Amino acid sequence: MGTVRWYRADMDGARNFWLECLTVGGTVRNDEAMGHGYNGLGLVAFCRGQAAEARKYPEQSAQVFEKLGKLGPLAVVRVNLVELAHVMGNLRKGQQIAERTISQAREINHPYGVALGLRFRSLIPRRGAAHRGLMTTQRRLCASAARSTTTRRSSPSTSSKRASPWPAATPPGSPPSSTPPTPSPSSLTAKGFRPLLRAWRAWLVAAEGDVTACRALIAEADQLVSRPWPHQRCRLDLVIARSLAEAGLDAEAALRAEAALKGADECGFRLDSLRAHALLAKVSEGREKLDHHRRLGTNLARSLAANLNQEDAEGFLGLYGAARQSAL
Repeated sequence: MGTVRWYRADMDGARNFWLECLTVGGTVRNDEAMGHGYNGLGLVAFCRGQAAEARKYPEQSAQVFEKLGKLGPLAVVRVNLVELAHVMGNLRKGQQIAERTISQAREINHPYGVALGLRFRSLIPRRGAAHRGLMTTQRRLCASAARSTTTRRSSPSTSSKRASPWPAATPPGSPPSSTPPTPSPSSLTAKGFRPLLRAWRAWLVAAEGDVTACRALIAEADQLVSRPWPHQRCRLDLVIARSLAEAGLDAEAALRAEAALKGADECGFRLDSLRAHALLAKVSEGREKLDHHRRLGTNLARSLAANLNQEDAEGFLGLYGAARQSAL
């Protein structure tokens, strides 16, 4: 029932149900119910932009499922933790959780966990053949997972695969290299992916020079927004800003990127803040603003890459045009 209320965007109802799961589960000593309750509360917190609670509850859920040996639910919870760690800029932690998720998901033949783990692991681009192999594997598994979800009922934790089968490490300003698929819209509505699909298509047609189609798709994306949850609003504004920049509409792109930056800063979504700064360093009007965003973006990129190993740090910084500071 919590998931049903979540699908209906009834956050209070979903939260109350999952709190009841914790209460009843604790009373009758049903740890599995408590694990699902913690994960549900984390989902509600994330959708409300409450980063601290969104991190705390899934961590408690993961502890419960790991103790019980429930690797399927554990893979789902860890994927949620990976997404949260990355969006908040805790890249090394996200890497570690993603790698554990991939390993355990493979043990139990859990394609959702493998595909999403690889998707988030590929956020940090590695140089050379190792990264190309990772991306190839990711594309294959995401395609397999997308096919699987068309034959079974999707949950809130699985729909993001079907909307995100491209490498997460698309260079800022570069459109996706393939045409987005068209999954069934009903399963994507709850997480706000339908507007994102329109925005990605707008980016692609802008790269082909069709400004009119780009504008039409952006208008459709805006009309489809029914649940402006902070993480999806930031993501949508960023993709639309990139689409407008690709179409040569820099002033409009800057307005969207500024909106994304404001939302990301308010919620502590540091990776989205970096993406917004990177775009604003290209489309802002005036040398002073361009330099301002370039400087802030470079400093933020270095901060996020500080605890990565050298290979991953160089790949990540290269993605954002920043150089690693040499030790004095």
